[in-house]
Amino acid sequence: MQNYKYELNIVEDYVNNYAKFGPVIVAGDFNTSCRVTDLERTNVNKSIIFSNFILRNNIVPINASSLCDPSSFTFIPTRTVLDYFLVSEELANDVTFCENIPEGTLSLTSDHLPVFLQLSIPFVAYSSNGDTLASKLTDKLKECTNITIPSGSFNPNTKPYWSDQVKQAHKAERLARRTWINHGRPRGKSFPSYVEYKSAKNEFRNRQRFAYNAYMYNTYREIDEAAECDVRLFWRLISRRKGRKTNQILEILHDNRQCKSPEDISNAFADFYAGVNTPTENAKFDSDFKAYVTEFVDRTLESCAKYNGLLPGGEINIAEIETAIRNLKLQKAPGYDKLQNEHVRYSGSKLQTVILRIVNSVIRFGRIPLCWKHGLLIPLYKGNGKCKLAPENYRPISLLPILYKLFETVLKKRLVTSLENDLFPNLQQGFFNGLSCITASFNFQETIYYLLELGCKLFVAFLDSSVHLIQCGIVA
Repeated sequence: MQNYKYELNIVEDYVNNYAKFGPVIVAGDFNTSCRVTDLERTNVNKSIIFSNFILRNNIVPINASSLCDPSSFTFIPTRTVLDYFLVSEELANDVTFCENIPEGTLSLTSDHLPVFLQLSIPFVAYSSNGDTLASKLTDKLKECTNITIPSGSFNPNTKPYWSDQVKQAHKAERLARRTWINHGRPRGKSFPSYVEYKSAKNEFRNRQRFAYNAYMYNTYREIDEAAECDVRLFWRLISRRKGRKTNQILEILHDNRQCKSPEDISNAFADFYAGVNTPTENAKFDSDFKAYVTEFVDRTLESCAKYNGLLPGGEINIAEIETAIRNLKLQKAPGYDKLQNEHVRYSGSKLQTVILRIVNSVIRFGRIPLCWKHGLLIPLYKGNGKCKLAPENYRPISLLPILYKLFETVLKKRLVTSLENDLFPNLQQGFFNGLSCITASFNFQETIYYLLELGCKLFVAFLDSSVHLIQCGIVA
């Protein structure tokens, strides 16, 4: 059994290495079956090890799935499936046909029967150089940061008023206390160690109290000034003074199942959010809107054809990258790769050239680097007394890799300036500079008042965007 684990670990190392560059297909004799119906005729321990190997690497045993006849087999003596095509989950939907060739179909001298697999994969001329370069760039940025920038662990008990004077007084107080303890903890003014300890302790408390009062005075002064000049700064300073509430989610109810452990809660959110934008054809399916979106996407692709498959305007240039980097906001949370905007802002012009090369490679080959597809999703409770057990009452906040967000910024600016002028309705308030929910509410309220003054009938329809996205096809 140890030899089987050792050999399977070697296969897993190869799978992990090749998975960095794209989907993986593994074919071979694994000397056990993962089908439940074959457990009586195969080594159960090997089957468990093999099944765990499949789950860990997100691969699908195609010829042991529902695509094949459940009574078929590949090993004649035990009539079990020992030979497999293992396909990455992202390629599983591209499998068009799979069959374990029945016994007697071909003239064979082996006890193993052949397996036939057919996939329909669109050919994309893509070089793995983009994936490799993006991954190496991320690793190199983190490596250089760890070497050049000192770092330390977060201390939640740090006091903002703790100055050098307070630190020195605290150090003197601790030293005097140790001296007093070494002398047997005597009490009374006749003992010098006791007197020195009490004096140092009193001095430390006075300096700490003075530093705290000075810090609070400056804080309140900043709040007073911000209240008159900068409302946003005012509320930001007020928020700092408030106690931070923990947003820990203790329980979620999903698909009539209670999830209480952190792992179950995470899986419940992942399952819920995975189905939010998944098109489902049913009685309410908006086929007309799907046709409209499909036609618009086709016209956009046709407009890009005259640029040899690139964006309208040709390749991205270094000036666009420089502008996007210069406009990055600082002190923002990192994504899954732990890179922050500061890594890119302060890395110099050579990094901009590398980013330009990656961005143009992504556009040219139509493939996003694998390391850009990982994000951290944080569910935030919407509030307003909504049920905390329902996952739909939590707003998903995605922390994406900085390099991917940089690519999105450049891409959006190029497309918005090049596409049709009537791309967005004039009344759309979201995702535009200077417009928000406040302006939308104001326009809505004024429209109601105007129609009421005219004595007109008023009909209002509210649409839940998340539900709408479920009902129509998204092809873009």
